[in-house]
Amino acid sequence: MCRLAAIQVSKGTQFSEQVIVCEGEHANLSCPEGRYIAIRLANYGRFTISQCNPTFNTELSTTCQNDKTLSILQLR
Repeated sequence: MCRLAAIQVSKGTQFSEQVIVCEGEHANLSCPEGRYIAIRLANYGRFTISQCNPTFNTELSTTCQNDKTLSILQLR
């Protein structure tokens, strides 16, 4: 089951941050007035078994992803 969304966030031209949001969680992105948020990388899926896996389930897929995630987030 895919449970990971990773978002690469660029605030202006000076700061870059990665946010990991697990299934059932939310992320609120904000920046100071006069700056903007540009999402450069986004994935809904899982690349590693260690993220968002509190029960240490070793049978989770690490090859699932949604190629439309970045374009969906850039529209918001």
